[in-house]
Amino acid sequence: MLMRIIFIFLIIVFSSSNSFSQIEISFLSGINQAQLKWIKSTRSHPLVWNPQFFGGITSKFESNSKLDISLHIQYSLKGNKFIIDEEDFSKIRTINFDLIPELEYELFPNFHVLSGLNFGLNIRDERRFPKEPYEEMDPEYIQDFDFGFLVGVKYYINPKIYLRFVHNEGLIDISDRATVNRRNQVEQIGIGIVLN
Repeated sequence: MLMRIIFIFLIIVFSSSNSFSQIEISFLSGINQAQLKWIKSTRSHPLVWNPQFFGGITSKFESNSKLDISLHIQYSLKGNKFIIDEEDFSKIRTINFDLIPELEYELFPNFHVLSGLNFGLNIRDERRFPKEPYEEMDPEYIQDFDFGFLVGVKYYINPKIYLRFVHNEGLIDISDRATVNRRNQVEQIGIGIVLN
C-alpha cells in the first residue's frame, strides 16, 4: 500500500514537471514530542515530555508561484510515556517509516505555512521500564499502518538552512487491541539543511 502511494505521487509530480522551476533536496532531522491519544476511553494519561528522534530526506518541487509541493521520507520514533507513580514510568516506542506529501505556501518572505498527509509504516514496537533497556513487545501493541494529517510552519534562516514545526494528528486507531482506541499525536520540530 505504501509503495503504491509513493508511485502515484511520483507520477503526479513528474507529469506536472513543467510547472516546477527546480527541485530542492534537503536533510531534515529533529525531535518528536510523541504521545498516544486515547479515544473514547475512561483512562487518562497526562502529557509528559517524551522526546523521540526523527530524520529523513525531503524533496521540494518549487513552482513559479508561492505554492510548492514537498515529499518527506522519514525514519521516525513515536510512542508514549506512562507515569506509574511520582518516580517510575514505562515507555512505549514505535519505530516508523513515514511518507509525507505536503503543500507549502510562502505567506511572507522566508516564512511558509504547511499542510499535508502522513502515511506511516510501523516496523517495530518496544517497551521500556525504569533502568531497563528497550525490549520488543510481544504480542504487537500497534498496528502496522498509520494515517493522519499535519499542519505547520517553516522558516528559512538563510537559503541553505530552515526550521520546521508541525503538528501531526492521527486519524485512525493504531491499537492492536479491540478494547482500546489509540491515535498518534506528534509535535515535531526540526532543522533542515539544503543539499543542492
